[in-house]
Amino acid sequence: MRISILFFAVFFVFTSCKNDSSSKSKMENSEATEESNKNSVIELVEVWSTPDTLMTAEAVAFDAKNGIYYVSCINGVPPTEKDGDGYIAILDQRGNIIDAKWIDGLDAPKGMTVRDGKLYVTNIDEFVVIDIESASIDKRIPVEGASFLNDVYAGAEGPVYFTDSNTNKIHMYDGDKVSLFVEDEKFGGPNGIYLDGNTFVVSGYGNGNVTTVNLDTKEVKIIGEGMIPSGDGVAKYKYGYFISNWNGEIYYVNDDWNAMKLIDTKAEKINTADITFNAKNNELIVATFFDNRVVAYEPKMSYSEK
Repeated sequence: MRISILFFAVFFVFTSCKNDSSSKSKMENSEATEESNKNSVIELVEVWSTPDTLMTAEAVAFDAKNGIYYVSCINGVPPTEKDGDGYIAILDQRGNIIDAKWIDGLDAPKGMTVRDGKLYVTNIDEFVVIDIESASIDKRIPVEGASFLNDVYAGAEGPVYFTDSNTNKIHMYDGDKVSLFVEDEKFGGPNGIYLDGNTFVVSGYGNGNVTTVNLDTKEVKIIGEGMIPSGDGVAKYKYGYFISNWNGEIYYVNDDWNAMKLIDTKAEKINTADITFNAKNNELIVATFFDNRVVAYEPKMSYSEK
């Protein structure tokens, strides 16, 4: 009996030490990975671009089911003009134009997203629902008081959210009607929007603020005051976000809310408007507005000792 008790005690101590060592090792590995991530350097390498025939290309949405991209083209400017010359084009995944004017008769289409066979599009002061299979407009819903509806976000389920840049509002569409989600001056002209878990990340076009919005409480916080000038698109990547500056810059903002500039094409007068990230292809897709193209970049990460 004494031998059994002694054996059990030794075994217990050995097992505990082993588990503690294993837990410590996992924790150290996790901390090392986190530190490695924070010290990573990201480079964007161009992999393809379209011809410069997508007139005033504003946004791109990926249709995973059909393996294609939709491009909203404002065409004639200003982007608030109700001129009826806006359209949506279709690209394949290498930037070849499949249909130059798949949907036309819009005014100034901007942000877009795809879900359950529908393409959702903002069009100055109305929210447009397009049936993809029939290539026809299902609904054109006027949004009271709007004059510059912008980016659109839809998760796997729930409402579709879209920004209203001139009124500091975010609206939501529940499949039937449009209603106000939140309004706050801290947005400074909300443009790009992305829901990460329970938190929206929003870029401000007017003041360059990066803000967050709690999905449940609707509390708005300024995370980076004036961080990204003329903030446009927001796209999730790894442990942070790509955020574009419409004037011709793309930044990576990590989970500590530190911004690193990756691209600057202002000197070439190439805009970087709305963006989307295709995780399957590991490509960041950028609409270049007055440059009339869509450009794809592959993010490449390397580790920095700094």
